[in-house]
Amino acid sequence: MSSAAADYPTNGHPTNGHPTGRMLIDPADIDRLIADRIAEVVTDEVLAGWRRRFLAEGLVVVSEICPPEVMAALRADVEALIDGYAVRRHIRLPTTSNTPRRLRSVKRGYIAEHSLLIPTLYRAAPLLALASRIAGEEVVLCPYDEEQFVISRMNQPGDTHGWHWDDYAYGMVWVLEAPAVQDGGFIQCVPGTRWDKNDPRLFETLCRHPIRSYGLTSGDIYFLRSDTTLHSVYPLQNPTQRTIVNLAWASVADWSREIDHETTEMVYTDLDAAPGLDAPANDLAADDVAGSERQP
Repeated sequence: MSSAAADYPTNGHPTNGHPTGRMLIDPADIDRLIADRIAEVVTDEVLAGWRRRFLAEGLVVVSEICPPEVMAALRADVEALIDGYAVRRHIRLPTTSNTPRRLRSVKRGYIAEHSLLIPTLYRAAPLLALASRIAGEEVVLCPYDEEQFVISRMNQPGDTHGWHWDDYAYGMVWVLEAPAVQDGGFIQCVPGTRWDKNDPRLFETLCRHPIRSYGLTSGDIYFLRSDTTLHSVYPLQNPTQRTIVNLAWASVADWSREIDHETTEMVYTDLDAAPGLDAPANDLAADDVAGSERQP
């Protein structure tokens, strides 16, 4: 950490939960810390293995790239953001064959306004460079601001991020808290698939392809080919907690595509949803009535 970090101006942003009211880490140090860590742990052999797995499965776990001090600061930052700005979502999305979303989320706008760390992490040049090496093409910032970075937390039995594809090509997911596998909350993927929003036929896709499941632990990070990998988070089975930050990046080709952002807007940026309250529910299943209750 640089000598200036202890007095880094917060400018009204959260102080990452530090009891003295100071930043735990200077965002100006993020690039250096991550670059040093990548140089230390990512050998040519490691990179080649990650790339093979990513191309075959659409997902690769790259947890070694995060310095411990960055993960600690991120956890504290996210707790402050959830406490102040999380909204509980309880919806089903027609564009993904009515699969459910039951979770709490903090949208990009609140994060950008009240965090220094996450926007800095999102734009960190060493992360983008590593993602590009794994993907085999240039990975760039997402052209749609509201999808760039989001926070989500599942903490009730039945909470899930149902089967879906993403609008943009890549995501790096930072798993701050992960339940034990027997409690659900693990990710499942079907790589090499495509999303037709007008005719998703999602369940036909599931029947035609094998599903891969990944048990993760707190502190894991995974890189996902998110537009061609059908993916979901298995419903929580018991009272527990899963908390993630998703950094969504794009391919160069994404910048020239016309993309409808209705799905992102419903899950993360619903204008009718205020911090601390529930977003309007559109899920009327009898066993989902609890979704209309306020989240403590």
